[in-house]
Amino acid sequence: MTTSFLSPRIGRGGLLLAVVGLAFWLRAGQSSESLWLDELHTAWVVADGLQPVVSRAAIGNHSPAYFGFVWAVTRWVGFSEFGLRLPSILAGTALAAGICLVVVRWTHCWSAGLLASLLVAVDRHCVFYAQEARPYALVQLAGLLHVFVFSCVVQRPRLAMRATWIATGALLFYLHYTAALLFVAELVYYGLWRLLRRFPRADASGYRWTQLATDMACLGLCLVPAVPHLREIAQQRQGWSTFVPARAWWRVWEIADVFPLLGYVCVPLAVLAAAWLSVRGFRRRPPAPATLSSDGETDNGLPFLLVLCWCLVPLVVAWVVTSAGSTPLFFRRYLMVAAVAPMLAAALCCAACPSAIWRGVLLVAVVGMSLDRGGMIAQWQQDGRVVGDRNQDWRAAVQHVRRQSGADVPVFVRSGLIEAERWYDSPDPLEREYCLLPVKGLYRLAQSPDHLFPLPVRPPAFLSEDARRRVASCGQAWCIVQGNERSMARFEQELRSVWRRAGVPPHSVRRVSFGHVTVLDITVVARRR
Repeated sequence: MTTSFLSPRIGRGGLLLAVVGLAFWLRAGQSSESLWLDELHTAWVVADGLQPVVSRAAIGNHSPAYFGFVWAVTRWVGFSEFGLRLPSILAGTALAAGICLVVVRWTHCWSAGLLASLLVAVDRHCVFYAQEARPYALVQLAGLLHVFVFSCVVQRPRLAMRATWIATGALLFYLHYTAALLFVAELVYYGLWRLLRRFPRADASGYRWTQLATDMACLGLCLVPAVPHLREIAQQRQGWSTFVPARAWWRVWEIADVFPLLGYVCVPLAVLAAAWLSVRGFRRRPPAPATLSSDGETDNGLPFLLVLCWCLVPLVVAWVVTSAGSTPLFFRRYLMVAAVAPMLAAALCCAACPSAIWRGVLLVAVVGMSLDRGGMIAQWQQDGRVVGDRNQDWRAAVQHVRRQSGADVPVFVRSGLIEAERWYDSPDPLEREYCLLPVKGLYRLAQSPDHLFPLPVRPPAFLSEDARRRVASCGQAWCIVQGNERSMARFEQELRSVWRRAGVPPHSVRRVSFGHVTVLDITVVARRR
């Protein structure tokens, strides 16, 4: 009897362990690749100890919470590509396990939990953000924990759970400020929950609005220290339009562009509808798995409503403020707090299917669409990687310049950072160093700071008087430029024109490409002293 009781648990645990192992392999397999531009910001923030973390994080529009964690991890495992990415790898792997446990807690359906875990394991966006040294994988994990705690608080508002909800909310906010969109989703859900449940005012078992107001006030107090920084960020928000495209309010179907809502929400709902129709669900409804459990109580439908609010409200809010031209927020990275909600919706549809056959149909359909849309199998067959988007080999580019140049040769760096358009000639040392972060973090040059010059995209190939004197004195210079082949051809043409007018005409320009990072070895016609 004991053996028969343990066997299913061992089998489920083994399946979950296999899925989590797959998730870890997909996330850790590319951990030794060169950092790309956004990751280079993380490396620069933690490169010189804990003291400059706050100021360096703030100048990149982030709070120091994530970077403090990365700094602690790199102290333990070493300052390397793997050490910088390890927090994201672990968070992404834990997300695959955690989402399964949440679904099982809500539905008592292990097949639905394993589906959610498998979707997280193989979803291209989840894999991508868990491979990079940025806070988004931790945002996903903290968001899942925060929503789960909220579902428990709504059912049983114990003081300890309410305090946990406040703490996880503060953590989520300080990992990435735009994660506050989740709080709006929870408020919308609470309003709908109150409307649907219609608790009598004397009922003490539910989460009363006065308790919610108290908890929101406490959470707001935790966020107050970030207000000055948020005000500074808000003043720069129009600069985000360089990478966040404008949206027309009437093209509302583009909301589905951020996450694969068709595969994770629409298709599971269609399969679920077909399953119920096949058993004449509208006439004789068979018993369905419970879809929420809290201390032994069930509440059918509420988890799906919570997940639907979690999925759609942040997207709608970001869409509205972007289409109105107020704040460009409709960008996948800014909405990462809602990334796992569509997968949870698919899992809840699976749990509601009336038979194992239909759950299998849903699993095959959803996982198949995820793999097909993600393109990871084709990428693996092409070059042995599962994600091929990061094609900036800054490590090889900086190493090439270190080997080939002397310490007195000036080096120009065009990182492509939007802040470099304003700060490339700034007298502020921190702003100048920020523009040079590709060569000031994990990958460093032998040149002293006065031999390093940041370049903007516009004006192209800018040459200050100090830089001109150093180029003329040395007769040589190096440029490390981020961009594709087409933009590099334009840059070289503009560089020749600008330098010729400045009196240091290039005699030869040799280009070496490292993915979307190119090194230019420039020799001028004659030395000008």
